[in-house]
Amino acid sequence: MSEWFVTAAVVLLVAVWLGVVAFGPPFVPTLRRETEKLLDALKVGKGDIFVDLGSGDGRVLALAARRGALVHGVEINPFLVWAARLRLRGYSADIRLGDMWRYSLPAGTTHVFVFPAEMFMHKLERYCVAEARRKPGFLLVCHAFQLPGRTPEKVVGAFNLYQF
Repeated sequence: MSEWFVTAAVVLLVAVWLGVVAFGPPFVPTLRRETEKLLDALKVGKGDIFVDLGSGDGRVLALAARRGALVHGVEINPFLVWAARLRLRGYSADIRLGDMWRYSLPAGTTHVFVFPAEMFMHKLERYCVAEARRKPGFLLVCHAFQLPGRTPEKVVGAFNLYQF
């Protein structure tokens, strides 16, 4: 490969990564063991519609899909969307390239998972309130952070649960 190609590829990757961070939390993988315990506690399975806002490489969605849930994810990083689609081939999964703040939850959504950054918690709360007006009845699962002004209805390990 020419030096020009390698330089262009690196610049493109850096530009995409920086652009992604400007719109939402950066990609930080969720530990499998923690996620399995959460999904056990929530009894996620057949009949559930599980959404991951900022779905990254699809690892949380894959665990929910293996339990029989229909899974939906939205991710702004095109490289991670590709990785998630590859990971979820063979499952009933809808992984979209897009901004999680503009994503409309599918009808019948039962669980919404998000691993946010603290600076986005007010925005997440407003998003969930707006979505719940149109599609009430989902359980929001926030990894590590709490919604401002709200007490979680339940805490499972590092996950805070809120009913909307």
